Amino acid sequence: MAVSSAAWATSGWSIVSSPNAGTGGSVLLSSSCVSATWCKAVGDYQKYSSPPVSDNLIESWSGSKWKVQSSPNEGMNTNELSGVSCPSSTSCKAVGYFGSSGGPRNLIESWNGSKWKVQSSPNGGTSDGLNAVSCTSSTSCKAVGSYTPSSGGGSPLIESWNGSKWTLQSSPNGGTGGGSLLGVSCVSTASCKAVGFYVNSSGASKTLIESWNGSKWTLQSSRSLGTGDALNAVSCISSMSCQAVGSYFDASNVQQTLIESWNGSTWSLSTSSNNGTYSSVLYDVSCTSSTSCQAVGDYQTSVESWTLIESWNGRKWSHSTSPNEGTLDILNGVSCTAAISCRAVGDYQASGVTQTLVESY
Repeated sequence: MAVSSAAWATSGWSIVSSPNAGTGGSVLLSSSCVSATWCKAVGDYQKYSSPPVSDNLIESWSGSKWKVQSSPNEGMNTNELSGVSCPSSTSCKAVGYFGSSGGPRNLIESWNGSKWKVQSSPNGGTSDGLNAVSCTSSTSCKAVGSYTPSSGGGSPLIESWNGSKWTLQSSPNGGTGGGSLLGVSCVSTASCKAVGFYVNSSGASKTLIESWNGSKWTLQSSRSLGTGDALNAVSCISSMSCQAVGSYFDASNVQQTLIESWNGSTWSLSTSSNNGTYSSVLYDVSCTSSTSCQAVGDYQTSVESWTLIESWNGRKWSHSTSPNEGTLDILNGVSCTAAISCRAVGDYQASGVTQTLVESY
């Protein structure tokens, strides 16, 4: 059941009406805001159920309402946009993948202030896909994901935008069993962090963090707490301050939230809260200062899932009560432009149909 308004009103988070495309289900996976009155959110919606085919979904926030925007699709198979970054109201990049006869391929779309357009992008191998993007200007972006090389397995994938074209960049892998980059955050052309996971020789998933110094990507030492460790997102406010979020499986095989903090020299674990008894996951994080971050995800109780929001005040992470719209509620992305101005996006189910979910702080 949905949480009553009395239960969450004091937390500052409230549900904002958002549209859906089609009737088969709509999901929002990422958001990027330039101000309290200007945001983009991306995801996908089900175009056909048999065979199942999804198209890109892009929505725009004008300060008073969310509206679906026209966006191109590649090929005749499934399209999905999983990440978006807007350095200004006239410049955005959205990334994801589209299906082809040879397997998934990278998809990048660009916003010029009036329309979205597909951009040519390279692929690392087969089964390519981009998960996240971070732009510091209209001429400088990094996009991350994974690809399958000819030898098999998955490998981290990084692409760079210089204002005229996207190019592949060499990136290290933490182990020999494959891996993927799930999040990226850049504060300048010479400072980025990318996070995800790698699979070690024992087949266990461990956290993966890579750092960009303006000329190359290098591995950074990070902590793993159990099995199935992964960092889903990272947010940096400077080269000396970042927060990365994700999850791990503990000794009882229960999924728990995972947060790591960068102080300019080392990554360290931060204590985070978990709700429910089945699983708790953080999918995205947005920081506006070293004393203000919001992280979003979901937690499960029995067969249902509920929105999860944690807040950083510079000293500790604490749980923030958040509303739910139906059943199977989840927050996939968040973007903050100030300590008290954030938009979180995700989805929920109503009568068995997945619907977009947007919450405002």
